[in-house]
Amino acid sequence: MDDQAERFRELFEPARDSIYRICCCYLRDPEDRHDAFQEVALRLYQHAASFRGQSSPRTWVYRITVNTCLDFLRAERRRARVIERRAAADPPDVGDAGAASERVRRALDVERLYEAIAALPGVDRVLLSLYLEDASAKEMAEVTGMSEGNVRVRLHRSREALKLRLERTGAGHGTR
Repeated sequence: MDDQAERFRELFEPARDSIYRICCCYLRDPEDRHDAFQEVALRLYQHAASFRGQSSPRTWVYRITVNTCLDFLRAERRRARVIERRAAADPPDVGDAGAASERVRRALDVERLYEAIAALPGVDRVLLSLYLEDASAKEMAEVTGMSEGNVRVRLHRSREALKLRLERTGAGHGTR
């Protein structure tokens, strides 16, 4: 195995799940999420050798993931089409019919969380997606270019805005 492939694996494998969850925070359509995830993997592979260690590998991967998601939103204008599709569709009635319906309910709650995050302004989406990945304020500051203090304030406001949005849609069971 060549050095580039090995470096890619060192960067990608530990972050695989985080990358997908961040894509979910930005993109509502499952196909778009998958495409963005694949694009992140491709970019990490192409640029693995250029990682200089000026930040942590995790921060570098987050930055590439967030930028890729933003590219998807800008280039394809997917958000407007997806919002219209979602608004026209009625969510299914899942009821309380056993463990299967509980899994469906949880999946819908997660989907509503992603939708609520995706409806927030860009910086809020970035901060909340990184927060959900347990990124530190320092890592968030490195990704966003904000000061750590500003990150903490904006994150608090972002969490409050998310909580209000979830309560209004009836999906709010509290935030972390």
